[in-house]
Amino acid sequence: MISIKGVISRLNGQDERFLAARGCYLAAISAICENAVEVSPELTRENFLTLGALHSELSASEDIEALTESRATLVRALKDYRDKAAACLSGKERDLRAMLISVAEAAEVLAGHNDRHSQRLGRFTQNLQMVARGTDLSKMRDKLSEAVEELKSAQNEMKRDNTGLLAGMHEQLITFQERLERTEGRAFEDRVTGLLNRGEGEARLTDRIKQQLPVSVILIDLDDFKHVNDRFGHASGDQILRTVAHILTNQLRSCDTVCRWGGDEFLVMLRGDRVMAEQQAARLRVQLAVRCKLVILRELHDVGISASLGVAQALAGETMEDLVTRADEDLYRQKRARHPQNAPRSVVVQSGTDVPEGAQENDIASLSRGLAEGPTP
Repeated sequence: MISIKGVISRLNGQDERFLAARGCYLAAISAICENAVEVSPELTRENFLTLGALHSELSASEDIEALTESRATLVRALKDYRDKAAACLSGKERDLRAMLISVAEAAEVLAGHNDRHSQRLGRFTQNLQMVARGTDLSKMRDKLSEAVEELKSAQNEMKRDNTGLLAGMHEQLITFQERLERTEGRAFEDRVTGLLNRGEGEARLTDRIKQQLPVSVILIDLDDFKHVNDRFGHASGDQILRTVAHILTNQLRSCDTVCRWGGDEFLVMLRGDRVMAEQQAARLRVQLAVRCKLVILRELHDVGISASLGVAQALAGETMEDLVTRADEDLYRQKRARHPQNAPRSVVVQSGTDVPEGAQENDIASLSRGLAEGPTP
């Protein structure tokens, strides 16, 4: 006699095993998506969208056949990424070889001109030696005057030739550098901090929202940063921005993304809900309360910096702009709560004075080597 209870138990066991297998499969897809080698931003985004769509489809389905059929889709997607990545790398290699060959040819032309001038100077030296062996002082004086004029002419010609060639080589090198930066995806990089720039950050955040996966953002604004630029100059401000960027990249997980959002603003994109984002924001707020030592015109200055942070989680049907706007509103709520009377606060802290509560004694050099705690797991 068949036991109904036993059948139900076996069916439940099969359901549990299926859900466990699907969970592992989805986790594997997410890991592949997040850890794929970034050959180019466009190709990475395309791969993210393809695997993200597969992830969303399987997450919404409890059909074992759909899970089985997805194998072929996954294999095709990975092979497609492999082939396109190989073609992209091959193209980069060709571009780099062409650049190197062009520079080598320009250098060879410059060397050829210098050889010609070297031969001319050699003949000039021989003529002077012959004049020196003469006995007629009048002729020696005339020859010497001619030699001076010839030397001036040779000097001007060498300067003219080499200046033109060097200027041409410089223009070529600038062109090659721009091509190489475009090839390497540097068009998506902020030049001051080395982080992604806002355009690329917006594109990646939009892609994540389209996948309908849990995504939250932390918008970071450095408090009264304008005072640093006004008092110490933009070079010092840039130095602090690079330090902040280094702190952020060291404190985030590999699956999270950070970009420079504006002048003194940064945006962090997190895989997770608002609770997790708020916990991360609390940790970052502490890490960003630092005291930096800047040497300016041989004088040591202490600069205390701090940051206000706003958090928001993406809602169904929300755009990237809506999400960031809510994070911005939360940021200014936090800023008003910390400074209710809106009293101006200078980030500059003189030597021996107090720094904001919780600030850490770190200088730019030590921060650039990384924080000991490393990224939050």
